[in-house]
Amino acid sequence: MNYLLIFVLSLVGVLAGSDLAVKGLQGIAKAAKVSNLFVGLTLASIGTSLPEIFTNINASVQGVGALGVGNVIGSCLSQITLIVGLISLFTNLKIKEKTLKRETLWLLIAIINMTIVISDGTITFLEGMMLIFIYLIYLGLEYKNESDKVPKIRKVKRKVIDKRVLAISGLISIVGFAILIISSNFFVMSATGLAEILDISKMLVGIFLVGVGTSLPELILAAQGVLKGVKQISIGVLIGSNITDPLLSLGSGALFGNISVSKTALFFDIPIWTLFTLTAIAFFYKNHNETHRIKGIALIILFLAYGVIRFTLLR
Repeated sequence: MNYLLIFVLSLVGVLAGSDLAVKGLQGIAKAAKVSNLFVGLTLASIGTSLPEIFTNINASVQGVGALGVGNVIGSCLSQITLIVGLISLFTNLKIKEKTLKRETLWLLIAIINMTIVISDGTITFLEGMMLIFIYLIYLGLEYKNESDKVPKIRKVKRKVIDKRVLAISGLISIVGFAILIISSNFFVMSATGLAEILDISKMLVGIFLVGVGTSLPELILAAQGVLKGVKQISIGVLIGSNITDPLLSLGSGALFGNISVSKTALFFDIPIWTLFTLTAIAFFYKNHNETHRIKGIALIILFLAYGVIRFTLLR
């Protein structure tokens, strides 16, 4: 069986399915007259993480939870170093100091809670529920924070819901989720096959093939934000996904089966992820809350160095 071909095709399916699902949900939100604020808070953070969420769920169902953990670690590591670095080569990413402090706190909360949960080597159903609950608290506080910025809410006469748009958007969402579910199943299967053929751990495949692959939506959306002159979207997506993945994505996977975590992940991968996250944050604080090209190069080098060490010394 050509696992590499299946891997590439299923990755395309995962990305295409997630894109359709998000577009459908956006259409439903608009047709149902849901506020833009609510749409942004939910879809921006969850939408680009759909590949990770469904990959983790399928990994748990197929009994290869290590692949799911590697997916989360690889996705977050590549976003905070490789993708932030690549974007910074072409433009400076700037974030408000108040927002940076708030999101830094939640980044650390996400990593610390994930570390606590996996400290015994297993993530159980209840621990998965706890991670999701913490994420829901994060969403609620983010919603409240944005609501507080609006000095006055005008009462608008409720408009009639566009049932035709609602139906079409609903159909697009169903098709998107169907493609996502089927593709993620083949994605995990092919990644497992590649791990066996290459004689490397499923964790390693999860980090570098699955993790980096499922980070493409964040890269694409971040790049679009830069091209369209809305850099806040770019940095928001990259930071938000590093909160969504360890809490919502990993938590969702644990709901479908206990996930075993290797000692290498616990004592090397996660500490490195934490260190690189703090390094990226320090770059923002040091340069008036923005990145520069030289800092982007440094982040890319960090990711490449991690890859070399992981592949040569800790296979």
